[in-house]
Amino acid sequence: MGREIAMRKRSMGIPGKIGSAQAQREAVMASVVLFRTVLNPLRQRLSLSQTILFTQTREKKRWMKSYMLLMERKKKLEGPPPPKARSQQPNWDYHAEVEAFGQRLRENFNLDLLKTAFINPCYITFEEARRRELRLEREDIPLNLKDNQQLFEKGSVFAGTYLQDCFSSTYPNLPVDGVKALTNHITGSQIVCHAARNLAVEDLILSAEFPVPEEVLQKTLFAVVGALLESSGTERASIFIQ
Repeated sequence: MGREIAMRKRSMGIPGKIGSAQAQREAVMASVVLFRTVLNPLRQRLSLSQTILFTQTREKKRWMKSYMLLMERKKKLEGPPPPKARSQQPNWDYHAEVEAFGQRLRENFNLDLLKTAFINPCYITFEEARRRELRLEREDIPLNLKDNQQLFEKGSVFAGTYLQDCFSSTYPNLPVDGVKALTNHITGSQIVCHAARNLAVEDLILSAEFPVPEEVLQKTLFAVVGALLESSGTERASIFIQ
């Protein structure tokens, strides 16, 4: 009888073990599915937060705002910086700029004469004094440059004569004093300097001071007229004055 009971228990225990194994497998599969359902949204949230942090980076330092405010206050207290000549700024080629000046005016200038027209006597005096302060040798102190005095005299005389002839022929009933008054007004510093600044003459002038004084600016424009007179003749110079 005991053997029969044992056999029955064994026969009944075998299917019980099989059922428990299947239940364990089902439990493992259920836990894997649950783990995946919980882990996948978490992974998506982590990746999304990483991308948001990356896109929000604007490469601006925290100290930049305070630094800019400090510089603005300093600028208000000290005022704007003094103006600098174009020749003291980067990417400057004087030879190319002088050549481009003639091309902008569509005039055939002798390049050496045009360069001379921009050299004022005050610049030569200033540069020689600066070289003396640097204690250079006497041979290196003088500059081998010619100033624009002769070109200025030729250009101013030609411009005055041409304008007087134009006013006399246009207004024959105008008295001589009226013709002179109109000529002096046109060749005055206000109109001549306005024309010189519009032609960018101020950027090419070699002067001891900057901003360039109106007297130097007026003289330089007449020197440019003199350079054009010697380079292309009276016809082109008269058209330029018009």
